[in-house]
Amino acid sequence: MFPRSSTTSGSAGASEASYPTTRGPWSVTSAPNPAWTTSTTRATPAPLTPHSEGYDFAVTPPRYIALWCITPASGPGGETTLMDTRPLVAALTDVERKQLLETDYAWKTTEGVQRLGLDLKTRHPILEERSGRDIVRFSCNNLIREDDDFAAALQSRWHAAFDRDHVAVEYHERDMLVWDNWRLLHARNAFSDRSRHLRRIQIAG
Repeated sequence: MFPRSSTTSGSAGASEASYPTTRGPWSVTSAPNPAWTTSTTRATPAPLTPHSEGYDFAVTPPRYIALWCITPASGPGGETTLMDTRPLVAALTDVERKQLLETDYAWKTTEGVQRLGLDLKTRHPILEERSGRDIVRFSCNNLIREDDDFAAALQSRWHAAFDRDHVAVEYHERDMLVWDNWRLLHARNAFSDRSRHLRRIQIAG
């Protein structure tokens, strides 16, 4: 378990100049609309599947994500869950790594964000090499591929690994959690307390 006000990150690296140094803060709260409870968005108390942030951006994803807890969820759930992708990437065969580096996949924005009027679509490989380190883009829901594509098997494999090996971070008031978005996947456990309130900032490398 990470300690309160913990940071999980690697060394800083280069990022495209077109990405702002910081974006946010945004409030991460639960929407009152019950129809959103089955949607994979930050505004629903339903669980979120493993993903990186900014996979649908046309530029390099933000290097770091910061979540600051204003009001933690009372009762069970609401933890942010994290897993390091380095063991997953290291386990790839040479053929698999080459495919993830060289195949451009289509990515789409989540349905919840689309309902807010932002519908991003872009093409990127899942894996990118930058200054000697790997950048991982990943989504269980919004990577567009055929059912028989290697990416489908990868999604299942990495999702199972996340379910098995993730670390869950419980929030207390005024906690801040920061992680390396190029390296870690994150998700969230379901919760019932709609007063849960976090603020999120995206930080370029």
